[in-house]
Amino acid sequence: MGQKIKLFVIILISFFYSATANNTDKTVELYLLKGDTFLVNNSPIIALDFYNEALTTSIKKNDKNGIYNSYSKIGMLYEKISNYNKATENYYKSLKIALKEDNKAKIAESYKNLGNVYILLEKYREAYDFFIKSANIEKQRNNLKGIAANYNNIGEVYRFQGKFEKALEYYQKAIDINLQMNNKYWLAINYENVGTIYHKKGNLKLAFSYYTKALEHSKEINDKEGITSISNNIGKLYYDKLDYDNALEYLTISYNVASKLSSPEYIKDAAKNLSDLYYFLNNYKKAYDFFKIYENNESKIKKASESKKIEQLETDFKLVKKDTEIEILEQKNKNNKLQLYLLVLLVLFIIISVILMYYRITIKHKKTKDLYIANEQRIEAQKTLAETEIKNIELEKSRLEDVLKYKNKELMNFALHIIHKNDLLVNIKNELKIIHPNDSNISKQIRDLLLKVTQSQSLAEELNQFQENVENANKEFFVKLDEVFPDLTPNERRLAAMLRINLSSKEIASLNNISIKAVEMGRYRLRKKLDLTNNHGLSEFFKNL
Repeated sequence: MGQKIKLFVIILISFFYSATANNTDKTVELYLLKGDTFLVNNSPIIALDFYNEALTTSIKKNDKNGIYNSYSKIGMLYEKISNYNKATENYYKSLKIALKEDNKAKIAESYKNLGNVYILLEKYREAYDFFIKSANIEKQRNNLKGIAANYNNIGEVYRFQGKFEKALEYYQKAIDINLQMNNKYWLAINYENVGTIYHKKGNLKLAFSYYTKALEHSKEINDKEGITSISNNIGKLYYDKLDYDNALEYLTISYNVASKLSSPEYIKDAAKNLSDLYYFLNNYKKAYDFFKIYENNESKIKKASESKKIEQLETDFKLVKKDTEIEILEQKNKNNKLQLYLLVLLVLFIIISVILMYYRITIKHKKTKDLYIANEQRIEAQKTLAETEIKNIELEKSRLEDVLKYKNKELMNFALHIIHKNDLLVNIKNELKIIHPNDSNISKQIRDLLLKVTQSQSLAEELNQFQENVENANKEFFVKLDEVFPDLTPNERRLAAMLRINLSSKEIASLNNISIKAVEMGRYRLRKKLDLTNNHGLSEFFKNL
């Protein structure tokens, strides 16, 4: 009987709008209203037909508001039949229109719609982001209702993730605003959500307090769905407290209200809880009766779900078909606009083509010439650069060779100085040895002089300084020598360096205060270790290294 009355109301509304459509142009609003009515009465396929008619009409008239509302309604329809991908697609289309029009109210609404779908898809990070965006816009608009709704939704995001403290924080923000507006419907929802969290946390006292507040508000506004849901929660709470009389009272209220609503979902929940309670109370007949009611409604829900899937497939098919029609219509509108410019564009194209052809030939000729000149200049520049680099390399090489020669010359002079000094001391020593004075004092003085000469010959300070200078002047040589011949002893390395600056065996012997034979033996061992034949001079070998 209720369905017939609703359909009769639709017919009356349709008649009224049809009578005034010519004057007020309410065609789009009429289609949307019809769609809403059929959607409420669980006829999504018929509802979709009207929503699509609204969309087609809006596109023909270029009515942005109508296009936005049509996409929003279609998204809502798909959300209701659990086709969340299609719901998201249409909500994004409505958001695109709202953003283009810079309509803050519609942008906030679109963000909220998308957040709701992402919650259902369990994509909580995305849902949170959309609710925050929506709430920020509602704050700019000072829309308390919108702010409170978004805060409650953010609380839901946190609740579903098990983050109860953050959920309670946002529920309380929503409660504060709804108290300010005295919005009893949303207060009942907020209080029930808070009660649910405390129930899950095991704080039954606080849970009961919030459930009671929620139930009071639902009763005040006669919200049947709220009454059955909250009564069911209170019944479960009393069951957890082992207060079976009160549990039975509230679960019975929930079941009776759900039965009047003819809501399989609410009936199923209440019947299941009553069945469990009666079973615990050993009333097996009633437990069985309510379990059968639970099973029957569970079956109804499954059938409805299967039916919804079929409706979803039919709806998807219709939408694809309608989308094609809409695309054709949009393309037709675009073609009409293009035709207005076609003739002008054609004339402009011909004129521009002639001009471009002329300039193309001219520019091509100029580019060829410029390219030839540029290539010539580039080749010449590269040649000059290469010559300059070669000269710089040769100059640097020559400079380094001069520096090395100068350092080696200094080393040679220093070595000759030490050699000359040692030779002088040897001569003095030899001459002192052949003097045989009769005076004992003079003999003692000669012996002291001989001792001093011998000590001067044995002093290593100048020789150490010489070796240090050799090391500093030939760092790269020693690095290379260590790389190629890592097994050389320190004495062999020093001998190699002295040979490199062209010191003879005699000079090396005098410099190191050793015999020439010792030097010759050192050279022999070094040649053998380097695996050099007699045809290879050591000095030349080390210079080339």
